[in-house]
Amino acid sequence: MNKKIMVVSILITILVLLSGCVSSPKPVVLSKNAEGTMQGLNSVTIVTADIENQGESGDVLVKVEVKAPDKEPMNQQQVTYIEKGMIKKLSFTFDTEFGDNIYYSVTAEPT
Repeated sequence: MNKKIMVVSILITILVLLSGCVSSPKPVVLSKNAEGTMQGLNSVTIVTADIENQGESGDVLVKVEVKAPDKEPMNQQQVTYIEKGMIKKLSFTFDTEFGDNIYYSVTAEPT
């Protein structure tokens, strides 16, 4: 009897875990862009990204890294809710030096 209960418990646990995986967001970075500009007297780099949710509605973690040669990378992240099938445009602003050759990356994952 205890063996049956344990098998049923394991099956229920597996089903619950799988249901959580099936109903999660599936974010995809459709496009990204980085542009240097001035804000007042400060030089900044604005990174924009279009994130599409190809899964179920839910929270998505978007991470951006900006790096200039010979400098430490700068990172920002944001959690945003994206409905199923929708595209959301996000913007991140980094303080940078005018004329820096900027390398950047954008990633998105379900939370």
